[in-house]
Amino acid sequence: MRTFVKVQVQKDALVVQNVRSGTCDAPNAAVELRKVVWCGPANGTEAALPVGSVQDEVTIHPNHGDGQDIQVDVPDAAPGEFGWTINGHNGLVDLGTATEKNNSYFEATGQINPITVTDTRRAVAPWSIAAKVGDFTDGSKSFSGKYLGWTPKIVAAGGGAVAGAPVGSGYDGGTGLSGSRALGSAAQGHDRGTAVLGSDLDLKIPVEVDKGSYRGTLTLTAISN
Repeated sequence: MRTFVKVQVQKDALVVQNVRSGTCDAPNAAVELRKVVWCGPANGTEAALPVGSVQDEVTIHPNHGDGQDIQVDVPDAAPGEFGWTINGHNGLVDLGTATEKNNSYFEATGQINPITVTDTRRAVAPWSIAAKVGDFTDGSKSFSGKYLGWTPKIVAAGGGAVAGAPVGSGYDGGTGLSGSRALGSAAQGHDRGTAVLGSDLDLKIPVEVDKGSYRGTLTLTAISN
């Protein structure tokens, strides 16, 4: 039966295999020339194994003397992920009824729904979450989102997160949250983990604004390298 020798290096061992390369079918010189009276295992009483089957195998291991080698295979670590979620059932932040202050403006306060940020990436790349609010509207009536200010805070510390800078209501000057403002961030090389971000809200509305039930949308944007 025709065979060939296959030599492999597997870890620290040399594996030598005798592999079948032919069958009892023609052309088979040994059978056809009647140099053997049988072909196949057990004196020809069993069918010959298929081409590619291993006839025999020897594994040669190195001599370690009096010591022992210890080996472990370490796979690639999981790359991790970055994600964030808003902890609110319906996403509505109700500031209630504004209170008139000094016959000059109305004020309402509250808090945003907390935001959970998780970063388990091996790269520990920087990330930030910012927000801005559009105009508050009630039908055809409206007032600018600049009148909303906030004071970001870390509700639950983790992952190297830090709170953004406070932003005052535009009623006192400036543009408030009508422009994009940082809620929280983490620098390059921060610890991997989870943080919960929050913010106190301060809405000051001029008394000239018509009575109504106004709503505005706070749009959150996450940026990460």
